[in-house]
Amino acid sequence: MNTQTMNLSEIFASVEGEGVNLGRPAVFVRFAGCNLSCSFCDTGYAREECETASIYAPGDTSRMPNPIDCEAVLSILKTDFPGSRTVVLTGGEPLVQVDAVSCLAQRLRLRGYAVHLETNGTLSGAFAGIKDLVDFVCMDIKLPSTQQGVNLKREHRSFLEMLGHVDSAVKIVVTPEATGSEFENAVSLVAEVNQHLPFLIQPAFTDSRPAVDARTLLDFHAAAASRLNDVRISIQLHKMLGVR
Repeated sequence: MNTQTMNLSEIFASVEGEGVNLGRPAVFVRFAGCNLSCSFCDTGYAREECETASIYAPGDTSRMPNPIDCEAVLSILKTDFPGSRTVVLTGGEPLVQVDAVSCLAQRLRLRGYAVHLETNGTLSGAFAGIKDLVDFVCMDIKLPSTQQGVNLKREHRSFLEMLGHVDSAVKIVVTPEATGSEFENAVSLVAEVNQHLPFLIQPAFTDSRPAVDARTLLDFHAAAASRLNDVRISIQLHKMLGVR
């Protein structure tokens, strides 16, 4: 059977720290490399490919040289994280390495794992080839104020239209620089494609605290709830707990 190699940043067990699966245990496979450079990025170490990946097994930390074979990743998950049945593919941006994602997701599903994907929602062409291989997708919508003014509306619309019947949610990280107009434009985009998608408003964090005040978050929530059916404020639990 053909296999793929991948460049990873780290593998670790934790709880899902944000979104609709908040608090659920999972193993995270963090891919290295990203096609964006977000102003609020809290995993800058995973923006570029790296020479080795960190494996944070319970009670032990080791490093493995990149690239890593798909079967080697499966062996790590089975041996070092035997109790977890949910694997979150995150980054960086996993879809930059879509062939590796496809290989890993197929094999995980065959072994009875649930596969979740976290993505910046800009690579719909890559997603088209693996959308049937994942159980849940959390798609980001990036505001222009986090992308040096670049508007990714076209890319995000294409990705939203690809979600179809995939169990999914949309997340927007808001920073102190976020404007009401760009936020409302993002809400309109989601409403035009699928107003029933869970819509998560998440403040960027600074020093383990939200960087956006409660009043602003509640105003954003009210604006989104006027157009969408399921709007939630999402706080990054793992940062408040001080875990990975």
